[in-house]
Amino acid sequence: MSDKKAGARMRGLKLAGTALVLGAAVPLTVSPAWADEQSAASDAYENGFRSYQAGDYRTARIQLLNALKANPNNALARIMMARTALALGNGVEAQTELETAIEDGTPRSKVQHLMAHALLLQGKADQASQILDSTDFEPQFAGYAARLRGQVAAGNRDLETAEREFNRALALSPDDLDTVNVVARFLLALGQADEAKALLQPALQKRPGHIQSLITMGNIARRSEGLEASLPYFNRAVEVDRNSLEGLLERAATLGDLNRDEEARADLERINGLVNNHPMALYLEAVLETREGNTDKARQLMQQTRGMVNEFAPAMMLQGLLALDAGNVDTANDFLGRLVGRVPNSVTARKLYASAQMQKGDAEGALNTIQPILDADAADARTYAIAGAAMARTGNAQQAQAYLQQAEEMSGDSSVQNQLAMTQLMEGDTELAERTVQDVLNKDQESLSGLMMLALINMKDADFGEAEAASQRIIKAHPQLPIGYNLLGGALIGQGDRAKAEQAFRTALDKKPDYAEARRNLAQILIAKGDTGAAKDELRKVVNDNNRDTRALMTLAEIAGQQGDRREQLEWLQQATSVDRDAPAPRIALADAYLAANQPDRAQNEASSLLRDFPENSAALLAAARIYEASGRQDQLVSLFDRMVSVDSDRLLPRILLGRALQANGETDDARRAFQRALTITGENTTPAYLELIALEAREGRIDQAREWAVRLRNEQPDSNVAEVALGRAYLLADRPKDALAALSAARKKTFDLSTARAIAQAYSELGRDADAIKILQAYKKENPKDPGSLGSIAELQLNAGQYRQAAANYESLRKVIGNRDPGVLNNLAYAYLQIKDPRAVPVAKLAYDMAPANPAIADTYAWALLRTGGDKALALKLLRRASSTVPGNPEIRYHLAQAYLANGQRSEALQAVRQSLNGNAQFAEAGQARALLKRLGG
Repeated sequence: MSDKKAGARMRGLKLAGTALVLGAAVPLTVSPAWADEQSAASDAYENGFRSYQAGDYRTARIQLLNALKANPNNALARIMMARTALALGNGVEAQTELETAIEDGTPRSKVQHLMAHALLLQGKADQASQILDSTDFEPQFAGYAARLRGQVAAGNRDLETAEREFNRALALSPDDLDTVNVVARFLLALGQADEAKALLQPALQKRPGHIQSLITMGNIARRSEGLEASLPYFNRAVEVDRNSLEGLLERAATLGDLNRDEEARADLERINGLVNNHPMALYLEAVLETREGNTDKARQLMQQTRGMVNEFAPAMMLQGLLALDAGNVDTANDFLGRLVGRVPNSVTARKLYASAQMQKGDAEGALNTIQPILDADAADARTYAIAGAAMARTGNAQQAQAYLQQAEEMSGDSSVQNQLAMTQLMEGDTELAERTVQDVLNKDQESLSGLMMLALINMKDADFGEAEAASQRIIKAHPQLPIGYNLLGGALIGQGDRAKAEQAFRTALDKKPDYAEARRNLAQILIAKGDTGAAKDELRKVVNDNNRDTRALMTLAEIAGQQGDRREQLEWLQQATSVDRDAPAPRIALADAYLAANQPDRAQNEASSLLRDFPENSAALLAAARIYEASGRQDQLVSLFDRMVSVDSDRLLPRILLGRALQANGETDDARRAFQRALTITGENTTPAYLELIALEAREGRIDQAREWAVRLRNEQPDSNVAEVALGRAYLLADRPKDALAALSAARKKTFDLSTARAIAQAYSELGRDADAIKILQAYKKENPKDPGSLGSIAELQLNAGQYRQAAANYESLRKVIGNRDPGVLNNLAYAYLQIKDPRAVPVAKLAYDMAPANPAIADTYAWALLRTGGDKALALKLLRRASSTVPGNPEIRYHLAQAYLANGQRSEALQAVRQSLNGNAQFAEAGQARALLKRLGG
């Protein structure tokens, strides 16, 4: 979003009301707490006490520091210092002073109420409550404690308890201005402005210069009478104390809302002169900058607050808006979700949060957020638009269109028409969707939302040429925006032009360097090119801009995993899981990564937490199942899938998984019953259940029963070859490859798909007819030249058969399709090149190694290529030593290590390594060469 548009959307931000919403975080002025005997021997203490009583807390603090410097054991000065810190909102300093006083002999019972206040200021409400609820306070402190209990309850939105405690505090301390102010603010927060005013007015009449009361009265006037009515109170507060931070803040906020920005900024400058980087002043300045469209400057200001205003509801809203503007969807969801929790009745907060949820892809969450507005008949066009888009995402296109049509009738907004087009597209009516979008473009040929929708429709139809044309229209109409170039990059990828797509994404980033989506897209291009180092650099930039971008974090983890760097992979995933513990995907990936890193205990712990937190999430349950299976906990697998069946008794998948687990556990009869029960599920394709039964009977040697199930499947799907393929695989399981070929030949006559081709190739291989296996896959490839699926299978068969040139050609073809993103493919290609003495062996092996440096097989190929081609023999030795230590039992790597030692002039080490490779008469492809080397070395 451009700064101009961000400013337009954020003009409604309000600055006023800062102290009111801060609630318990507002520093409270306190009365002398206990034994207020003034020490005549200490002028500094007396001066500090008088300054404190006058409300000049900063002067009081300096004087009290002098008093403590002269006499560190002055308990009264120590406690006054704590109370001054409380008045200034410094809970940490107050707690430190109180703990020192207690160590010096002050009775704990005399300062417990102050300690609770100090903890509350630090956000440690639970610890404060423990003191407040467990302490039998002396009568002179009971009112203070009741007031604090009320604040804790108010912060927890326990209004009944808060009201009871505040009433008790007023009864015990009716003349305490701090209590009166806190209760007045509580009443104002409840919308009871008249009651708040009636409570505060008598106190203010007695002490017309009491700053806190003036500020509270200003808040009351602002709420009940308007902005202008509040200014006299804030002006008076600043007259009494020109350094009153709260008075300056409230006046600046009010002036800003009155569009008197220069005066507001003058007050903010005054605050900054008193306190460097005051968080509330920074927040208010960020609001002013946002209104003017300077969202980058606003984000910088909010970063300078160091999170100190993040629990303040208006700041949550601002942070959410700024995050959306920057494309940081996860951050926006975090702030706006907490905002709705804080102010659940705010229609604005709910609409903003629902919009953020939609951008994150959480349509169900958005519906839940927006539903109370719909139920209350308080929906406007924007609400209906969000609800329509959410319904469309969840697949309820009919209800989506109803909502979107309501939104269009209320607003006539072209963006709503585009959302309507999206629902039409989801229903498969591409022509109607395109007509709807064209209606928008007929009204406004440069409509950004219309052109974006047109590009997306074309991409959905795989008409990437038209998508490119729509993207170019965006670029022409809106050259300053990056979105056109980002869409252009996607269209070019669809056309297979990675080079131009890369340039498009880079241009988008030139327009907006913090455009996370374009940078993530660029990273994917670089990954496809095999330039994982550059891809990681781009993704790290995304994370540096927003360390809560889970998509970037997950991709970085994926790269690390492909490179075999398990430690880095775990670090990225741990960071991703810390962003949002309610998102299952990062935690599932973390569990799998622990398993890959050979940390079964941590994997099982993560699996347990997934089952606890996502008991009905199929992806989480399947992840837990993978971990249980890898850990040999087969009995728990049965229990897990049994639970899935009880939760989703009418779904096919849980019963299939339960049957597989029972079968693996040796409970064949129960497995058979589970698969047969799956056949009774209605509304789903039951083919998987048939396939499981056919395979089960074949494994049990009951080929006649397997054939019966295959016949039933064929009768249900007469036009498909799935039954014939399943029967062929059943014969393979029963070690009857000739019968398998007959069944698979029948399957081929119906449909010659990749599954059939691979099954026939397997049958030929089991018959020792590798050439025929390769031919059948080549025949499939000839009929389906755009399907890369056969290339890897053909190449692997050719590699095993010693057809290295052919294998290399097919691996190269596969590489052109999938890019340099599979280190296994690159490794096999490098090995094939090595066998035919092709100089490309080393650079391709290095590509594979760079992607997976911790993989010993890939390191071995790279090192062996270096040795065989006269490359860096020292590097080869280093790689092979590391690989050999990882898999010490691998004889081939040991033999290569021996050759590396010999190449580096270390004969004795070479002799030892080659002996180890041949220990136990090991048989491997190069065993003959190893024995010859052993003989040559005199072994």
